[in-house]
Amino acid sequence: MLFGTTGYCSACSKMIPAFEMVMRAKGNVYHLECFACQQCSHRFCVGDRYYLCDNKILCEYDYEERLAFAKMSYGYNALTQIKRQTQSLNDDISSGYGSPSPKSS
Repeated sequence: MLFGTTGYCSACSKMIPAFEMVMRAKGNVYHLECFACQQCSHRFCVGDRYYLCDNKILCEYDYEERLAFAKMSYGYNALTQIKRQTQSLNDDISSGYGSPSPKSS
């Protein structure tokens, strides 16, 4: 598709002349050569799936990898929080909180 007006590529930030063929993804416009996965540089072919994530074009593999990493990060944060709470309980128990005070000799 023709760009129609002079503007800037969402990937490289260089000017796109009004007469140049472009690719569009939502409100973003790209040079044909810039329309590639911004993680691995895979050039898309007709019929390839791509995803616009955080305003970056990603291939299906990199998008799924990002999702998996986000899920692991969420699980890690939850696990870290549980470990902190458990450590806090252990500190309270070892300090004598909630248990009979030791008898002095």
